[in-house]
Amino acid sequence: MIKIISTLVSVVASGVFLWGTYHQIVNQQTMNSTFGNILGQVQHASNLTSETLNVVSPISDIVQGVETMNNKLSTGVIPNLTDANNSLNSITETESAIIAALGSLNSVTTNTVGEIGKVADANRKVLGLIGQANDSAGKELGLMQNLSSLTDQSIKELTVLNKKFAMLSLLP
Repeated sequence: MIKIISTLVSVVASGVFLWGTYHQIVNQQTMNSTFGNILGQVQHASNLTSETLNVVSPISDIVQGVETMNNKLSTGVIPNLTDANNSLNSITETESAIIAALGSLNSVTTNTVGEIGKVADANRKVLGLIGQANDSAGKELGLMQNLSSLTDQSIKELTVLNKKFAMLSLLP
C-alpha cells in the first residue's frame, strides 16, 4: 500500500514536472522566433539609417559653395560680380539637388517610422509572451506546492503507520 502511494506521488510529480517543462520549451521557442524577427527589423532599420546618411551628404557641398562665394565677394565686389553670379547659379543647382534629396529623405524617414512601428509591435508580442511565461510559472508553482503538501501528508501517514508497526513488533 505504501509502495503504491509512493509510486503514485512519484508519477504525479513526474507528470507535473514534464508538463511544466513542455510549456517552458514552447514559450522559449516562441520567444526565440520573436527575437529573430526583432533582429531582422533592427538590421533593416540600420540599413535605412545608412541610406539617410547618404541622402544628407550633399549638404556639405552647399556649405563649401557658400564659403567660396563669401571669399570671392570679400576680395573685391566689382571684378567678382560675374563669379558671384556663377556661384549663385551653382547654389541654385545645389539647392535643387537638396530639395530632391529632402524628398528622398522624407521617403526614407517614412519607411524608418514604419519599421520602428514594426519593432514596437514585436516588443508588444514579447511582453505578451513574458506574461504568458509568468502565468505558466505561477501555475507550475501552485501545482508543485500542492504536490509538496500531498508528499508531506503521505510522510506523516507513513510515520504513523511505522509507529503502529513498531508497537506490533513488541508483541510476542
